[in-house]
Formats: sequence, C-alpha cells, structure tokens
Amino acid sequence: MRRLARDATAALTALTALTAGACGGTRAGRGVSPSPPVTPSGGTSPSETGLPPTMPTPRRVTVKAARTKAGEVLVGENGRTLYVFGRDRPGEPTCLLSCAAWWPPAVTRDEPGAESGVRRKRLGAVERDGVRQVTYGELPLYYFNGDRKPGDVYGRGRDEFGGRWYAVRPDGARVG
Repeated sequence: MRRLARDATAALTALTALTAGACGGTRAGRGVSPSPPVTPSGGTSPSETGLPPTMPTPRRVTVKAARTKAGEVLVGENGRTLYVFGRDRPGEPTCLLSCAAWWPPAVTRDEPGAESGVRRKRLGAVERDGVRQVTYGELPLYYFNGDRKPGDVYGRGRDEFGGRWYAVRPDGARVG
C-alpha cells in the first residue's frame, strides 16, 4: 500500500512537472524548463519501468572525456555531460519517475562504449527495469535536462530529489 501511494505521488509530481514545462513554466524558479518530449522507442509507461515515457533507449551509448567549464568530465551522446547522484550506491540507481524526468538515466541496449580518455575498466551497466543504465565506477550515470548543448554543466552541484548531483572526471572523481 505504501509503495502504491509513493508511486502515485511520484507519478503526479512527474505529470505536474511535465505539464508546467509544456506551459512555459520553470522549476523552482531556476529558469530551467524541461526538454520537449521525445517519442519513446519502447512504448512503456512510467509505472512499468520507473523511467519517464520520453526516454528513448539507444542501441549503444559511447562515453568519452571532454573539456568543459568544470574541467575534463565524462560526456555521452551528443557531448552532453554525464552526472552521478549522491544518493545512489554502486549498482543501485535511486533516481526514478519524476527525478528521471529531470535527470534522464544514460541507458543503452548493448554494452556501453568507451572513447578518448575514458577508463574502459570503470565503464559498465546495471539492469534497470528492462534496460541497461550506464555506470562508471559502478555508479549509475545520468544526463541533466537543463544542459542544452555540449559542454554545459548546469547540473553539477545541484541539490535535488534528496541528494547532490556531480559531474564525473575520467578518474572517477566527482565535480560538484
């Protein structure tokens, strides 16, 4: 019963956030609006996966290191900065539903790939509701919807959804 109430509350929160974004609203007065919806590739609902319905699942995510205002950090698809969540434990993502609407997990169908500057041995994936979430040093990786272009690091140091968010250096150190 508790889980049902928690899931219903989280779903309502996600719906409210998405609706506010569609109407031009911002979150917490920070001037960050959600990205426009993307057509899902799997057609699953948030109640089935814990992921928002706008999460496409690419065939293979490639992680590389790139220079940003925060120094050299990990980036994924399209050069977008990757983050770790302070509440997560190795192999255990905790950012679900409304959290995942703002902090989409870096998910892949195949093994993640490593490019320039990334330590292949630290790269992996954890099963997450039927998809694989990319990990680095066993910590789940996420994107931030407030980052609009390659090199943006607007997510680092944010305190949201019960924890702090960090960009990640190639050596695994957190940048917040």
